[in-house]
Amino acid sequence: MGTTAISLGKRTNKVNITNKQFLMFIFKTSLPLIIQNVFMQSLDFLDQVMVSSLGTKEIAAIGVCTKIVSMYFAALYGGGSGSAFFLNQYYGKDDTKNYRRMFGVNVSFCMLASICMAVLVFAFPTQIMRLFNSDPVVVGSGVRYFRVAGFAYLFCGITFPISYALKGMGYVKQTLTVTVVSIVTNVVLNYIFIFGPFGLPSFGVMGAAMGTVFSRLLEFLCYIVWIYKTRFELLKFGKDMFRLTKKRVAEYLKRVLPLIFNEIMWSAGFTVYFIIYGRRSTDALSAISIMNTMLMVSKLILGGFSGASQIALGRALGRREDELVDWYVKRFVFIALIVGIVTASLMIAISTPLLSIYGIVGTQTGVYVKQCMMVLAAYALLDSLTSINVEGFFRVAGDTNFIAFIDMGSVWIIGVIFTFVTGILLQLPVAVMFCAVVVTEIYKLPIIYHRLASKKWIHYA
Repeated sequence: MGTTAISLGKRTNKVNITNKQFLMFIFKTSLPLIIQNVFMQSLDFLDQVMVSSLGTKEIAAIGVCTKIVSMYFAALYGGGSGSAFFLNQYYGKDDTKNYRRMFGVNVSFCMLASICMAVLVFAFPTQIMRLFNSDPVVVGSGVRYFRVAGFAYLFCGITFPISYALKGMGYVKQTLTVTVVSIVTNVVLNYIFIFGPFGLPSFGVMGAAMGTVFSRLLEFLCYIVWIYKTRFELLKFGKDMFRLTKKRVAEYLKRVLPLIFNEIMWSAGFTVYFIIYGRRSTDALSAISIMNTMLMVSKLILGGFSGASQIALGRALGRREDELVDWYVKRFVFIALIVGIVTASLMIAISTPLLSIYGIVGTQTGVYVKQCMMVLAAYALLDSLTSINVEGFFRVAGDTNFIAFIDMGSVWIIGVIFTFVTGILLQLPVAVMFCAVVVTEIYKLPIIYHRLASKKWIHYA
């Protein structure tokens, strides 16, 4: 892997980037990020497809485990997003000293969160699974998964902040390479451990966890070897990086805590969705497990553009180039709309083939999934107009309190209540329950664009 980051031009108080240069930047930055997102999301998808041959109850178990793990990653994502406010701007103005210290704070937080997660799934796997489903097969499969997968979270505490920092600096090819190597290894090992080919022992659901552990270890080793082999001083671990002063930690927590709380509560809200679906039936829970993966797939392309917007805006904010910030915002919003239209069309196109891929043609789970895919298409279009702001502009600009307000409000005030009323009180079809994701986006849309126009979302490190 090389050591060249993507350039955004020289420091200036005026817009000195042409539309052609901007599109080249988008291509060079977004494409690796999109591919990386595809590989990362494909892991859950492939896990589900492989496990689906074992039965719908095993699909439900993996779905529950994935949802619990997503709450842990929500905390890491909150920490990474909060630190990006500092890191991207420090990098933009060449402040190496403060960059290393803030990176050290983020690593310390991620390691603490990882240790807590590992202890939780090792000590209370049965209790966690029973929150979602009482079926003994579902619970037993989830417990076996957690008792192995817990080791993987310890490696994530190091690799996640490294990956986030590299992407923020524009080293997207490096993070893509590591992700591809890790995911390919995971898929191969999953096949070996789950099915036991060539006379090897098969471990079923637990095999998926074993593949995850080994791939996370490999990911960790790739990053550490690259950093020290290339003498990448900015991310090398050292005493100066972990001199955590009260002031530095307070600055970090001021931006990060609202995001961490938001990400956990947002993920917890979606977890409540799972609980409500689980109370309906195992088929409904299996369907929403698949739809949760497809919902993430619908965000893959937009996620690449949101990441590119953070790189561009972070540097411009660090250099106080306000005119350039406005220029970027207009163009990223337009591109996001196009991405939303393409994604919505894609969700409709794959709705039928998806049933064959999962092997659920003619089942009740398949009926639910087919109906929910139409709802997901509407969600993808609306999400493109809201996420580019929340996941891109507002995060890198440190507007963390507003992000927490808009995200938690949409899930808990709108989404959870809508799902409970339609699913439990009124016993309406599963597809109607799934409309909660659309209703929340409709709620967010006018509020977000009013905030964007006010420019109160812009903060400086």
